Order: sequence, then C-alpha cells, then structure tokens
Amino acid sequence: MKKKRIRGRIASMIATVLLVALMAVPVCAANYTAVKGNDTSATFKKYLVVKKDAQIPNATFEFKITSGTAQNAANRTMAIYAGPTGAVFKGTTSATTTVTFTPNDGTTYEEAMPDGETIAFMTKDSEDVTDPTKALNSDEKYAAKSLTVDLSNVSFTEPGIYRWVITETASTQQGVTDDPELTRVLDVYVTDVNGDLSVSSYVFHAGDGTETVTAGDDYGSADVTTAGAKLNNKSTGFTNTYATQNITFGKEVTGNQGSKDKYFKISIKATAGTVQTADKFTVDLSMAETAPLANAATSYDAETMAAANVAEITGEQLLSTNGKEFYLKDGQYVTIKGLPAGFKYTITEVAEDYKSTQGIAAGLSPFNLDGEEGNDALPADRLSGTISNADVYTGFTNTRDGIIPTGILLSATPWIIAGIIVVAGIVFFAIRSKKKYDEE
Repeated sequence: MKKKRIRGRIASMIATVLLVALMAVPVCAANYTAVKGNDTSATFKKYLVVKKDAQIPNATFEFKITSGTAQNAANRTMAIYAGPTGAVFKGTTSATTTVTFTPNDGTTYEEAMPDGETIAFMTKDSEDVTDPTKALNSDEKYAAKSLTVDLSNVSFTEPGIYRWVITETASTQQGVTDDPELTRVLDVYVTDVNGDLSVSSYVFHAGDGTETVTAGDDYGSADVTTAGAKLNNKSTGFTNTYATQNITFGKEVTGNQGSKDKYFKISIKATAGTVQTADKFTVDLSMAETAPLANAATSYDAETMAAANVAEITGEQLLSTNGKEFYLKDGQYVTIKGLPAGFKYTITEVAEDYKSTQGIAAGLSPFNLDGEEGNDALPADRLSGTISNADVYTGFTNTRDGIIPTGILLSATPWIIAGIIVVAGIVFFAIRSKKKYDEE
C-alpha cells in the first residue's frame, strides 16, 4: 500500500513537471507574429520630358522588382534584410510591368512642377546649378505615369529595414534618353509597437542597393535626424527625356516668267525605324496657308491642297511610300515640330516646268539664324539627312527666266499714241460739227 502511494506521488510529480515544461515551451520559443504589408504600397513615377512645342511620343518602358542584398550590421551602420518574396506591381501578379506613353497624354509645364518632384530637365539654368530640379528655363513640359509596388503579400517577421531594388530596362526608343541611373531603392521600415510588428514607412531613393543606413547614438537608423524629414537622395521616380528638333522647309520663285501664285508640291519622307507610326507632330503653317487657292498657274485643285496643309501629321504619313506632302508658293514655309533626334528624312519637290535649284540663297531667304547682318542661305544638303542637335532649315528655289521676244509682238506705245490721235480727232470733228449746226 505504501509503495502504491509513493508510486502515485512520483507519477503526479512527473506529470506536474511535464505540464510546467509544456507550458514553458511557448514562452521560451515565442516569436513575433508576422505582419503583412497590407496597406503599405510604395508609389513612384515615370516622367517623360519633352520640349514645349513637341508632342509626347508613343513610348513603352519596362520595370522589374528584385530583392535587395542583405547587409550585416557594422560599425555605425544598420543591418538590412533582403526584401522577402511577394512584392508585385499593383494591378498585376508580377514583379515586372510596363508603362506606355502616347501623344494623348496630358502634360505639365516645367514651371508648374509641384514641390518635391525630382525631375531632371534637359536644359538647366546656368545661374542655379545646385538643384537641377529647380533650375527651370520654362521651355519644357512633361508627362507622368504612376507605378505602385504592392506589398500586401509580403510577410515581415522582425523589426528592421527591408530592401528591394526597382530597375528600369534601357530604352531603344528613337530620341529617348534614359535616366542616368536605371535603378532605385525601396526601403521598408518595420518597427516594434508594444510587442507587435508594424510596417511604419517606406522610402524610395536613388541608388543601386549597396547603400548603407547610418546608425545613430542608440544604434537605430539615423539617415534623418528629425521625424518626418526626407532623405537627401530621396527620389520620386525615373526621368527619361525625348530630345527633338524642328524641320523648316519652303519655296522661293524667281525669274521674269515665274508665277508668284503657283503652288508646288513638296514632300517629306521618313526612313523606317526613326519614327513610330502612331506618333503625332505639330505643323506650324504661320508662313504658309491652310487653304491654298486654285489658279491658272497651279496644277492642283484647292481641295487637294487644303487636305494636305494641316496642323498635325502622323508618323504613318511620314513613313508612307510618297511621304507627307504640302503645297507651297513663293515665300511660303512649313515647320514640322518635335521630330526625334536621329530622325532620318528626305525632302523632294515636283518642279513641273520650272528649273529646280536645291537650297535657297541668302538674298531670298526670310531667316536670320545667326544674328549677323543679313538673312542666311538655307543649305541644299539639309534636304536629306539625320536630325541631330539643331533645327533644320532648307528649301527649293524654282526659276522661269528668259528673253522676252520683240519681233512679232509690237511695243504697245505706238498703239497708245494712235489711240490718243483718234480720240482727239473725234473730239475735234464733233466740236466743229456742233459749231456749224449752231450757225445754221
């Protein structure tokens, strides 16, 4: 009996120890409960900068999200975790996406850029070299598209900094220049709030993912020293620029038999691959006409000419077999604006029964491009070529000139004198007849 009691007590003690041990296990092995990114969505922008007189091109840009490289804590720098899997672009289930611009996209003028936007424009104010985003010359505009990194499927398990790298694929678009840095860094800050994890903030900044985060006196992050302050290298997005130039071409007519009223057909044709079919380009007709008039000297009807002289054209028209035609007469010029750098073209004309000379002499040109005294010649060699970093001015001179024959067509002067004599005679005899009538 006594043995049974002892055995029972021993069994009870073992059970108690096991129970205590089982209860202690969760306490000793307790970890943070992982938290999702849920409402944390990091947004950045894609900017496309163009000149004010250019239209936004058809252009597509590609981006991808990759996990950053983990960094161990070091002297005065914070540890950084590689961003966990699950980060995608909002509206997709993928870590890659594209954004497309079109000529119909709205634009914002350079001087109306909101504070805080980190856009690098093509031209800078030489008097303000400290901040290129504020060096405004008011000669450009931009379109912007927003992209969002969705972190709702990402699990964060510890307080700290989690890093992803956003990369833009280099563009092959004609005239487009990439952002000088094709990567940005997304750092997400997870904090301990009363024992629970909280995704507290994110920063989107310039860099390639190797940047460190400074540790402060208490060994927490100290890249900023004031709550709510922004990083010096914080970025709002990627900036691509679309470099463009204008082409101006026109017509001068010379010679004593040349008609100043006659309209000539001039066509401009693009080389395949240097412009997109859906691109749109503004045409300045201030030195030409939108509704040319038919006349005896012109071989084309008014409807055909009016349909051609339009204020906007497309890349498809420039790429067509015959190119895009315009109808111009003496002293008229057309300017096509916003053609991309690298655009290859050929300008031709139908001279009909006129002598065609490529280029326009200084004495005929209406343009003073160099600021020196006298108007400038428009070179013949710019009737074809490639746009680089300067506007193009060129054209054709059409001539009909000759010696007017005098052997068959008599001078009008003798006939005028004879007419005067006849009229004087009629008046003389009329007066004489009236006197005789009065005397009778």
